[in-house]
Amino acid sequence: MNGARTTFMRRGYLLTALAAVVLLAASPGTASAQVAVDAPATVNEGERLTIDVMVDVTIPAGTAAGGTVVVTPSAAAPAVARPGTTTQEAGDSVGFVPAALTLNVPANTTPANLGGTPITRTLTGSISWITGVDLDAEDEHSVLSFAVTTPVTAFNGADGVALAGNDPDAENVVIDDRETQDFVWQVTTPRPSESGVINVNLTAIPTPEQLTYNVALAVDSAGYTLNNTSVVLDAANPSAASDPTFAITPPNPDGNRDSDTITLTAVRLGTTTNLATPLEIQVSDIHALPAGDKITAMAYEVDARGAKTTNEAMSVTEGGGPVHVTVTVDRGVAGYPSSEILEVALVAADSSQVGDYSVTPADVEVAAGSGLRTASADFVLQALADDDVGDETLEFNLVATGANPRNGSGESIGSFSIEVVDATDPMIWVKDGAYDAITMALGDAPLSPGDSVEIMTDDVFGLAQGYTASYGAAVEGDAVAASASGAMVTVTASKAGEAKVTISGTAKMASSSLVINQTVSNIAEVTFPVMVEDTPLEVTLEMPAGVMDGNIVEGESYDIMVMANRAITEAEGEVEVMIMRDRAASDADDSDFTVSNATIMAGEDSATAELMVTEDMEPDSGTNDNMGEQLVLYGMAGDMETNSLTFTIWDQAVPALPLIGQLVLALFLALGGARLYRRRQG
Repeated sequence: MNGARTTFMRRGYLLTALAAVVLLAASPGTASAQVAVDAPATVNEGERLTIDVMVDVTIPAGTAAGGTVVVTPSAAAPAVARPGTTTQEAGDSVGFVPAALTLNVPANTTPANLGGTPITRTLTGSISWITGVDLDAEDEHSVLSFAVTTPVTAFNGADGVALAGNDPDAENVVIDDRETQDFVWQVTTPRPSESGVINVNLTAIPTPEQLTYNVALAVDSAGYTLNNTSVVLDAANPSAASDPTFAITPPNPDGNRDSDTITLTAVRLGTTTNLATPLEIQVSDIHALPAGDKITAMAYEVDARGAKTTNEAMSVTEGGGPVHVTVTVDRGVAGYPSSEILEVALVAADSSQVGDYSVTPADVEVAAGSGLRTASADFVLQALADDDVGDETLEFNLVATGANPRNGSGESIGSFSIEVVDATDPMIWVKDGAYDAITMALGDAPLSPGDSVEIMTDDVFGLAQGYTASYGAAVEGDAVAASASGAMVTVTASKAGEAKVTISGTAKMASSSLVINQTVSNIAEVTFPVMVEDTPLEVTLEMPAGVMDGNIVEGESYDIMVMANRAITEAEGEVEVMIMRDRAASDADDSDFTVSNATIMAGEDSATAELMVTEDMEPDSGTNDNMGEQLVLYGMAGDMETNSLTFTIWDQAVPALPLIGQLVLALFLALGGARLYRRRQG
């Protein structure tokens, strides 16, 4: 055969080796056999490798009987192991099953080859190689050899033929180890800090038995040094635990007050592969400032001599005596910074309060000492008198810095507050019922454009005895305008929207009209919202004054009132109302009257239209058969129609009215102020 293929069982899968025999020229009376093995490249540690063997045996002509052929395997260490592996060791190869493979030539009852030329017989079988398990994590390299040995029973035909031409074969196989070679960093120094050397080790798990690892060590942070930057890990030195060169020296001082995170790496020389997971180490800064919540303060009362007492002060009086403020710094268990004085300043958290207090001294020193965990120092704090009205809270930052600049800058901030009792009497103030008075003036419903309300300042502000006040009004938004005049503030709605009105009062002593004290204590303000909504415009007509039941007389003029439900806005400009006759409802026609239109100007809510009744000198109204002509008028303001007014026109020249008609007309004329009744002559 010219070649062979091999499949193999790995963790339970079948491995088959095809063995090929090269046909050899043999002399008459001599049998020959050859083995060629193509074995798998790898096998798992502790598993069985099953190989199917096929051997072609060439039998010379004239061989009368069969026999047996024996294939013997072996496993040995190579002269040089493959890179990354070790050579086979004791226990890596447990053995072969069977130890030797016996293959039978056809039985003696059948002639092996009585012909005149050589023939090939194919012999097949299987053999298994069993690997061992060790404690290391190294892959082992083995060489598997297969050879045909002298047959147990020779080809013993009539010619006494013997087996000849044996040619062994060998294959390289790597045993994959179950274990993984790990390398682990360990920090052996508890609570690493800048104060001393940090010890580490790098342990190989499991211990190498034959392989050697040349490792480069590095630390990534500036200022940190390793006293040895390489190590050899092998069976003789599997761990760096006892190696004194694995020591990291931190910078001291490093010029800052921050903890550092450093990273250690171990890389196999000649590669970029990390043997161990890089190790991060938190290194405490021995000059770190205490956290803000470790810087606290408490105020204490003073006695009559100004000395600090043990009584806690809950407040300080404006313009009164001082209090002592004791600042305490807790440096923690480590006592950082143990050998450095801390300076603490009492600083206003709100810069607007800087003028509200005085503190002595400007800063205090908190002592340092070996093993000193807490220390304190005192300020003297006084609240200064001012014209602000009402109690307030003084908020302070306790700003701690280190006294030694070589150890780094930075600060840590605690907090402290104390109440200030204010004894200032206000000159002017907002009354308790101010908002009720404003609400009553504004009413429950929103204002409409053009509406005005008046607010009396006496209802809003109170004044101390001996003081007078001037008032002003300011508006945020353009829905309203506001102005102050004397003791009255007028708010006028301009357009729909919302605005805020602020009324302020400034007090001054009644004895002086030239000097006004402009301090905060003599000013009071009140701010309130005002809503303005657009009310839909409605226009109505009203009967002329003195007209009773709509009765009007020829030859007379009357003023019809045209009323809007609100003032006309500047945006609307002016509203013209056309007065028109209702043709369907009127007996009178256009010749019986004239009427003008009415124009309501911006800012106004009414106008008049003049109605003139025509004197036709004809007895056509109010005769015996006609009690008056009916005239119905209505108005049109753009597309909007007003209500209607119904009039009855009476004729002033009536020849002969019935008695009842004369009485009605006389009453009408008397009440309406019309002309005297004149009876028409002939």
